[in-house]
Amino acid sequence: MSAPVIDRAAIETLFAVSRRQAVRILEKLGAFTLGNALLIDRLELIDRLEQIAKGDTHIGERRRRERLDDELKRVRREQRARQVAIRAAPARPAGLPAGVTLAPGRLEVEFGSIEDLLGKLLGLARAISLDLDRYREMAG
Repeated sequence: MSAPVIDRAAIETLFAVSRRQAVRILEKLGAFTLGNALLIDRLELIDRLEQIAKGDTHIGERRRRERLDDELKRVRREQRARQVAIRAAPARPAGLPAGVTLAPGRLEVEFGSIEDLLGKLLGLARAISLDLDRYREMAG
């Protein structure tokens, strides 16, 4: 076989496996997608198969740990974001929180911190939800 890359159909033939099994093998060996095709570099395939034959199974474990690490980082970012306390700014008699101005085509929000900004935006959303028609007219 002299092709620079090996596709799913070639894996099916080489290993006498089903289409689904060929896809799993390619994914496990680190194949890449090109268009709709799942491919692996021929030399990389040979190297991976030799490593498996030698019992060097740590590659799959390293990849699994990398995926786990990425997922943990994502969850930690989400968790930090969820811990931000957002308190709706109290509405003035006009209905909007202090420091929030709504005019046709314009919204101004004065804030001292990101939490203050989020609180004022939440207060704005609450005020609008209570009287949508009024704020629709104000916004033009």
